[in-house]
Amino acid sequence: MIDPTRGARHYDVVAFVGSLRSGSYNRMLFNNVRRLSPANMAISELTGWDEWQTLDVDLLTDGIPDAVTAMAQRIAESDAVLFVSPEYNYSIPGGLKNGIDWLSRGRRHHGGVDWCYRHGPHAVSPAPGPGLS
Repeated sequence: MIDPTRGARHYDVVAFVGSLRSGSYNRMLFNNVRRLSPANMAISELTGWDEWQTLDVDLLTDGIPDAVTAMAQRIAESDAVLFVSPEYNYSIPGGLKNGIDWLSRGRRHHGGVDWCYRHGPHAVSPAPGPGLS
């Protein structure tokens, strides 16, 4: 049998799981994506964004919080970004939107880290709720 991962490039994927509920369908989907991913792909969850203060541009005068800059750096170093998120009112959850808002402040606010969504592939994978298909 041919090993498809032998000599293959290693891929580093970071992921946002937009539902904070431990038993959510999106959490289950993310866990299965990680479990079923090829051996040459590491998928790690980006955590902590749900604890960030609601973005207020007046806060930018004090600089970007270290946690935001660290996550922007982690995303910039990855090969791809995966969003596994429910749909709330035709959009993404507010907490996830706030995290994206903080991260999208760009190079001038992240100490030279380029806008973290400008590179590499991105994927969005929503899991429908019960009774939806």
